[in-house]
Amino acid sequence: MQLEQGDDKLRMLIVGAFPRKPIREHGGILTSCRALLRSSLPDRMQLILVDSFSAVLPPPFFHRFVRASLRIVLTTFRLLVSRPDVALLFASPGSSFIEKATIALIAKLLGIKTLIFPRGAGLITDYDSSRIYALLLRLCFRIPTLILCQGSVYHDFFVHRIGLHPDKCPVLCNWTATNELLRIGATRNGSSSVSPLQILYLGWVDKKKGIFELLECARRLSSTSEVPSFNVVICGDGSEMAEAQDYINNWGLSGIVKLLGWITDDEKADRLRSSHLLVLPSYMEGMPNAVIEAMAAGLPVVVTDVGAVRDIVSDDINGIVVPPQDSDRLYTAVRRLLLDSALRDCMGQAGWRIAKDKFNVEHMVEELVDLSKEACHRKN
Repeated sequence: MQLEQGDDKLRMLIVGAFPRKPIREHGGILTSCRALLRSSLPDRMQLILVDSFSAVLPPPFFHRFVRASLRIVLTTFRLLVSRPDVALLFASPGSSFIEKATIALIAKLLGIKTLIFPRGAGLITDYDSSRIYALLLRLCFRIPTLILCQGSVYHDFFVHRIGLHPDKCPVLCNWTATNELLRIGATRNGSSSVSPLQILYLGWVDKKKGIFELLECARRLSSTSEVPSFNVVICGDGSEMAEAQDYINNWGLSGIVKLLGWITDDEKADRLRSSHLLVLPSYMEGMPNAVIEAMAAGLPVVVTDVGAVRDIVSDDINGIVVPPQDSDRLYTAVRRLLLDSALRDCMGQAGWRIAKDKFNVEHMVEELVDLSKEACHRKN
């Protein structure tokens, strides 16, 4: 369903990650917002953008409170002046979700429909952590017109545990299978003759991302004689950067493991093009963009069974799913892919097809436009 051109296009206010200065970080919301602006959505809707991007390390609580309050005031002003038809609010777990729910309440009082899109892994965990906080979240969940779910895990949570109507919480999968990455996957050739093999990691360098399980895996693989020559390329930054570097130095892995820090989008595309598999051994995830990007580029993936990962990866079809914090299973899975080039190619091709059909950004734009039109015809 195409929106009409001209003045009939819906006006959408988006509160998300739209930093004014170029940055190298690749957080989930930031990556998704970048993909939105490069898609056909700006041609399909009149967009009003409000930046809510936070730095890598969150500031102290008082500073976060002040900034959130200022964003609420700024967004309220934009709602009053721009009078959008619908507002799309990206929300991280914790205080960010409360902030976006407050904005949704203000929009509701102004007669503006709202779509809240919770991102990240912590929402359900936060809900289970405190009865008082769970009660607050229950009130917040009922404010927006629609709550967009990253995957079936979150849809089931809202329907079966919160009691929302299924139509109020539709699934809208992440959309980071860009046309550029899909072209990389479509033209990828077999990898059997390339050496050393490249294992890629994209994301925060943090304990809960499984970074030390990955480093232990690299250490064990380096002493496994039958495994072909390989490198581990870690693209990202975070609180455990220094400790990760110490681990690399202490175990003599500097010739194998490279810590690159955050890289640009172009550099990320180059890394996905030259790599042979992606590993993401997180303890917690929502629906990780890095896995979708790797699949779009034709890479097999080794991931942990957390969040909505099962909505992306079918075990032994387009990747291998292992339990979180299980170093032995992670080692076995990565070793298996390093040893079997035919398996890598087969899984990579399967992942590319899934990414093209399910996680393509233009497919998502069509769904988002339809959901927005549907929301605008709903009663709050």
